[in-house]
Amino acid sequence: MAPRLEIFLIWAGASVFLQLDPVNGDHAKRTFPFIYRGKIYESCTKTGSIFWRCWCSLSLNFDQDRTWRYC
Repeated sequence: MAPRLEIFLIWAGASVFLQLDPVNGDHAKRTFPFIYRGKIYESCTKTGSIFWRCWCSLSLNFDQDRTWRYC
């Protein structure tokens, strides 16, 4: 797997992330439900997005794999 570059920021008292190499293309399949920060999500979310754009995980456990894409 290619290394990913992530920048972690503190914004409004909450940890957020910006991944600089998002996965693009139709080959990247969304996975539902997925776990983010210990909570289960059944659909795309804006939680943790610094641009308030909906995103979703590409694996069952984002906390572990950290792969995602915008919805």
